[in-house]
Amino acid sequence: MAIKKTLNKIFIVLFFLTCVSVYAKDRDEDLDYYFEMEDDVPVFTQILRWEEVKNASKYEIVIFNYKKQRIKRDECKTEEYKVQLKPGNYFYKIGAYNLLGMKEQTTDYIPLQVRKAVIPKIKGVSPDIIYLDDVATVFEVIVPGADENWKVYLKNTDDKVIYPKEITAEGDVLSATFKNLKQNPGDDFVVYVEHPSGLTGDVEKGIKLAYRRPLSFYFNVGWDPAVLLYTNEIKRTTGKLFFPVSGKLTLGLIVLKRATGFFGGELSVNTRYIGSNISNKTSSSMLTIDTALDLLYEYHFTNRFFGLFMFGGGFGSAITLGETPSYVDTDFQLRLGTGIRWQFHPRLHCGITAGWVHWVSDPLYGTFVPEIYFGFRY
Repeated sequence: MAIKKTLNKIFIVLFFLTCVSVYAKDRDEDLDYYFEMEDDVPVFTQILRWEEVKNASKYEIVIFNYKKQRIKRDECKTEEYKVQLKPGNYFYKIGAYNLLGMKEQTTDYIPLQVRKAVIPKIKGVSPDIIYLDDVATVFEVIVPGADENWKVYLKNTDDKVIYPKEITAEGDVLSATFKNLKQNPGDDFVVYVEHPSGLTGDVEKGIKLAYRRPLSFYFNVGWDPAVLLYTNEIKRTTGKLFFPVSGKLTLGLIVLKRATGFFGGELSVNTRYIGSNISNKTSSSMLTIDTALDLLYEYHFTNRFFGLFMFGGGFGSAITLGETPSYVDTDFQLRLGTGIRWQFHPRLHCGITAGWVHWVSDPLYGTFVPEIYFGFRY
């Protein structure tokens, strides 16, 4: 009798030492799925997951229908279980067995919703062109069986997902409103439709990018001090090679817009002044006036930053003051430049450029021209 009581005590101690409890993860985390095609029909496989239980020898999975009637029971040794069920609402419980093979208390009923696996079939998309200067773009996507629970979104070349501000459904037509669409170099947008089950469909061809208003103009005010190179005459007359006082006015016109860049031209007038060197009694002041016409290409680095490439020509005049008579030199110029423009506001921008101006008749006369400018664009 004493031996029996001792064995009972040992058994109870072992029971509590190996006692386990099981907790399912939050519903948003414990459900997962994938689908396979069977006879050209997608079939979901649900994946149930739960936390590992210490000292558990195995787990029991019991699945119930929406009336909480048991329809399936199974066991596994890992914290994951895969099952195929027809679309509908279910419940399931997870139980764990301790090292003595005894079943412990299981979880409460955990809801499980199995959606019908549907791959959206897009019958049509309108429009097939995105106008990047429009404030809002509304896509109408025809998908049989669609409703307000379906999703519509765009993807660009870098697989960046762009979601609409609003989606409405009427019949088989989903209307998605996108605001202020922008693009990066090489972007090509593709329209996707996602079923509530998670399966997606897309159009076979990308959406074209264009501008509704191909023409625009801008006006810049800049400071371009210039550095004179390869000439001893300027240094002799002024004692300097740098124009501290300068100003430039530019009127530009964009005549062609593409998704990756703009083409246009600009007309500019600038003046620069070098004061005389007081320590040099023979030195004089100099004033230059340049008028130029440049062809321009703006390349889209990002939505706000543009690379500038310019090539053109013009006429320049260098007026030497302080000598009698004053000396005026006028010549044709060749111009080449590059820079960066920052569109920090829909109508305002600023930037930095660096250019080379060469006087045709004098191979030893050239000017390096950096510029800082601020402008208005319409």
